[in-house]
This record gives sequence, C-alpha cells and structure tokens, in this order.
Amino acid sequence: MHFLLFLGAGLVVIGMILVLSNLKNVVRRKSILATAPSPISQAMGGPVEIKGNIVPSEKGLVAAPLSGRQGVWTRVRVTQFSGGGAGQTVPTTVLNEVNGGPFFVDDSSGEVARIIPDGANVIVDEQSVGHSGQFHDAPPGFEEFLSARGLSSKSFFGFNKSMSFYEEVLAPGDVLYVRGPSRRDQGEPDSEGFGTAPSGQLVMYASTGAGGELILTNKTEKHLGSRLLRNFVIGVACTIVGALTITGAIVWGPLPQASQAQPPSDLAALQHDDNFTGDLRTLSSDAHLASSDLAATKSDAALGTSCYNVSTVKIDATNLKQDASIVSIDLSALTSDIGAATQDIATIKNDLASPAASGPSATPQTTAAIAAAGKAIGQAVAKANSEIDQVNAEVTQGYSIANGMATGSCAADGPGHPPIPIRHIPSG
Repeated sequence: MHFLLFLGAGLVVIGMILVLSNLKNVVRRKSILATAPSPISQAMGGPVEIKGNIVPSEKGLVAAPLSGRQGVWTRVRVTQFSGGGAGQTVPTTVLNEVNGGPFFVDDSSGEVARIIPDGANVIVDEQSVGHSGQFHDAPPGFEEFLSARGLSSKSFFGFNKSMSFYEEVLAPGDVLYVRGPSRRDQGEPDSEGFGTAPSGQLVMYASTGAGGELILTNKTEKHLGSRLLRNFVIGVACTIVGALTITGAIVWGPLPQASQAQPPSDLAALQHDDNFTGDLRTLSSDAHLASSDLAATKSDAALGTSCYNVSTVKIDATNLKQDASIVSIDLSALTSDIGAATQDIATIKNDLASPAASGPSATPQTTAAIAAAGKAIGQAVAKANSEIDQVNAEVTQGYSIANGMATGSCAADGPGHPPIPIRHIPSG
C-alpha cells in the first residue's frame, strides 16, 4: 500500500509540474490553430501571423560555429553529463549561444517582412553535431571552440568529459512561420520629395509584456500545435493515473483479509473492481498517439536525406519512445486494477471453501459474479496486449526508419537502439 501511495504521489507531482509549466503552451496552441497566416502585403501592423520563405537581408549570413552551416540565425547548445547518484548521469547545459541578425520572409504576396530575431522564441529541431566521452575525443575544432569560451572537453587530469553538441539553424529558403507583434516602418519619400508613402515595410519583433512574444519556427502550424500540447497531455495523464493509484491504495488497501463473516462485502468489492472500461479507454487513446507520431515520422522521412532532416526524423522517433512510456504508465494502472479483481476472486473462493463460513457454500449470484469477473479480466488482458503489440511495432518501425536514414555523414544522427518492448500482461 505504501509503495502505491508513494508512486501515486510522485506521478501527481510530476503531472502537476508538467501541466502548470505548459499552460502557456496550451494558450499558444489554441491561438495558433485558430488564426490563419495573413499575406504580408495586407498586414497593417499589430499582432500578426505570416508564413513564407527565409531570405537573407543586407546583414548576410552567419556560419554555425561547429558544423559551418550557413544560416540567418544559429544556436549552439553544449550539454555535459555528470553523476546524479544511484549510477545515473544528469545532463547540464554548459553553453547556449545564439548568433544572427535581421532577415526577410517572402510569402510571394508582393512584399517581404523584416524579421528581428532578438528575444524571439525560436522553435527548431536540434541537430546533433558531435559528442565526446571516455573513449571518444571531441570532433576536430570543437576543443578550440570550447576553449575560446572558457570551457574544455577535458577534465583536470586530461580525461574526456561526457559532452554532447547540438545546433539549430534557420537557413535561406526554409519555410518559416512567424507570429507576434509587428509595425509598419515609415514609407519612402514620395516622387516629389514631400511626405512619405502610405506605409513602409512590415517589421516583426519581440516586445515586452502580454502579447509581446515573437515565435519563429520552421514547423507547420499543425506540427507546432502538437508539439506545444504534448507535455501538457503527458502531465494530465500522469496526474490522473497518480490520483487513481492513490485512491485505489486508500480505498482498497486497508480492507481486512478474507473475513468469513462478510461474503456479501467481498462480492460487492469484486463487482466494483471488475470494471476496466476507464483504464482501457485511456490506454487505447494513448496508444493511438504512437500511430500519429509514426505517421509524422514517415512524412518527415519523405522530405529528404539531408542531415538536418535526418535529425528531424530522429526526434520523431524519440517521440514514439515517449508514447510508449505513457502507455506503460497506463498499463501500471490497469494491472493494478486487474490485481485487485483477482484478489477479490481469491478472497470469495476462500470464504466459500471455509467450513466456518456462514450461509450456503455458493449461490448463483456468487458463481455468476466470479465468472463475469474472470471473463472481464481475460478481455481486458487481450485488449491491452493487442494495444501493446501495436505500440511496440510502431516504435520499432519508427526507429528503423530513422536509423536507416542515418548513414554516411549523417551516421551520428540516428536514434540508436529502440527502447525495450513493452511486456504483455500475463494471461491466466
């Protein structure tokens, strides 16, 4: 009982943290999906959404410091892994460096918008560009990059630190979705040199206060909405499963062992515990997340074999791993309820088999309840194992697609070995 209470409390805490920290993302998603992008030529300033292709400005391009890729905006992030106790390693971001300047977005409406990325919320998939470890030196040039920033991939004694290097790049020609504050700069002087034209170039920028967020992303609105909602959904699922676990531990944990004088209450407990509809509904819903993410993996894989896209497919595959983790949480709740129903059946059978038991040895109602519970357990196990097979197959397929694309210069961009398949619930 105590274990279930601690498990439930932990899930509730984790769930609430995820829910509360992602409330803004839920609001963002609702606003993004409810508003269609405006043609740049028709945007008059104020909050606006546009979508078009990135075009360099007079500022030119910048080079990503590790890979050398050219873009209008780049970010490099370096994480270092250190001991976290119990043999675990904990990643810590030791460097987060952004470079870039103003650029344009062209939506073929006859005008371009000037984007000022300073302070923007840039949502771009990271690409792994290297790593170091005990038997693996940092790639050439990486140590010099770190040294210039007061860091090193070596420890005091000369051993390699466990570090990972990631880059994000907004490149010319990329399709970009932009949402945030805007203004119209003053227009050019008219042909006679008096006054200015009615309006100038649309400029989008980040501002302070409510409504001042500038979002830049190369994802579609639908994909962005899914990404913004994911952690919130995981949080809700953890909270619900945790609350159910705590409730089950409190309500059913203290029940006395097989009391011969109380076969009616045992029968009532069984009839309460053999309903798995809610558990199976949640399990089925979460299992279908894997189907959606596998479809996204296949869709992104069809976009090409550039290392950047390979990295995107890798992220899609790891999303499938998260889906499998959610399904595993659902299965914990279901197996707990199946265990309670199985214990109820054993209690009633012990009551009926005891010579000291009051009342008849068996009644049609008791026999029917035991049979119905056994049937419900069998059906629940079969349904759950079917969902498990589906999720395992989709995770395996997603990883196979991503690893199959990680070849040649992109060999380091695969997700690696798929997670251990989810085990079946034993039948019988």
